[in-house]
Amino acid sequence: MTAVADGPVSAGPSATTVNLFELATLGGVALLTWFEVDPSGHPGILPTAAAIIGGSSIWKAAIDDVAARRITMAVSLTLAVAAELGLGEFSTALITTLLVRVTSILEGWAAARGFRSLARPLQQVPTDGGTPSPAAVLPIVESVKGGSLARAPIEHLADRLSRFLVAGGLAAAAVTLLTTHDARSRSKLRSRR
Repeated sequence: MTAVADGPVSAGPSATTVNLFELATLGGVALLTWFEVDPSGHPGILPTAAAIIGGSSIWKAAIDDVAARRITMAVSLTLAVAAELGLGEFSTALITTLLVRVTSILEGWAAARGFRSLARPLQQVPTDGGTPSPAAVLPIVESVKGGSLARAPIEHLADRLSRFLVAGGLAAAAVTLLTTHDARSRSKLRSRR
């Protein structure tokens, strides 16, 4: 889910504070929604705003991926959150957004830590009169650059599989809607038993 991750650049102290604030806000609104406490007086507005604002990096990644004609995990997660919001499942939408944000923040922190560990050998580069030798620095810079831009094979597999999962999920949702004429058919299924 590299497209969703915050990456090494945003792993500084101020980014950490912002990330923690986002998580606390999403979690707080999820709890309020779960317990059906709505200080705004307009059910759905607060959780919808929290899901959209708190998940803005997910939404942006999904829009970019769709524009590039790629179906990725960001696209499937955005579709899931949008469907949950559309069905009035606000708690579920917020929890989904919260889990994705936690995952992307952890991924960003791990990438930043890896970036720092790759850059650490620069401190031990031989110098020519106080300036690092270009011949010694170049392989390290290329290694760091290549490692930060490369995607793991599992990411490619996840993106390929998500195309089928998204298409299958949308097809199943369409069949359910066409056969039951109800987007929230859980109650009909329970009453038939």
